[in-house]
Amino acid sequence: MSASDLDRALHATVLKREAVKEAEYRAARQKHEEEVRLGFGATDMTKEELKKLIDSDRRMYYRSEELNDKLFIQYKGWKELKNLEGWTGLRALYGECNAFDRISGLSSCRNLRSLFLQENCIKKIEGLEGCPLLWNLNLNNNFIERIEGLSHLRSLNTLTIQRNKIGFSGVDDLVHLVETTISTLDVQDNKIWDPDVLPEVFVRMGDLRVLYLKGNPCAKKIPNYRKGITAVCHNLKQLSCYWRLSGQDVRFTPH
Repeated sequence: MSASDLDRALHATVLKREAVKEAEYRAARQKHEEEVRLGFGATDMTKEELKKLIDSDRRMYYRSEELNDKLFIQYKGWKELKNLEGWTGLRALYGECNAFDRISGLSSCRNLRSLFLQENCIKKIEGLEGCPLLWNLNLNNNFIERIEGLSHLRSLNTLTIQRNKIGFSGVDDLVHLVETTISTLDVQDNKIWDPDVLPEVFVRMGDLRVLYLKGNPCAKKIPNYRKGITAVCHNLKQLSCYWRLSGQDVRFTPH
């Protein structure tokens, strides 16, 4: 066998060995992804599952539900927010990255201050009647089309609701904000197209201090965007702009 034939034979052997390794890797990866898929949402948010959560980390949680002021239930795949009747001392609930399609089960959580429900399947703002002290609400990456159900929350300071479907119906989707006490509003990357949202909503929000509006069509329709908004929203302290500079979002802070 010549040197060239030997080289070709060795090369073929190497390629065959690498192909086997690649096939084994792909099979292992597919198996892992299937296990993750089957495990996501395999349980419900039952009292038993919450008890398992408490028992799994005694440094984080007290045995008695009512003594816990924080609850971390991210990435559980749970479809319904429920069974929190005993969590009366809860002040912060981290429930992002589940499959909740509505806000529910919070009637006993009257001490709740912060609620994080981003990256779920929520279509409507509701179910917050039992949370009069709520201060911070995060609903990013859901399917909400209209801001509503917040006027009774007289302590609400921050609403973060990026990347939803708000604004298709114009000002009507946001006019409820006028009835709230919101100071920091983040509605970036929604569908707000009507520039009348400035005089009819933002100007009339007496407590508004911080506004993030980037990524909405209306931002480019408001004449002299930065000056136009700050000239009429006299209490505004921070404003996100709709353009970029060297890859960074520009934010304007009025003097």
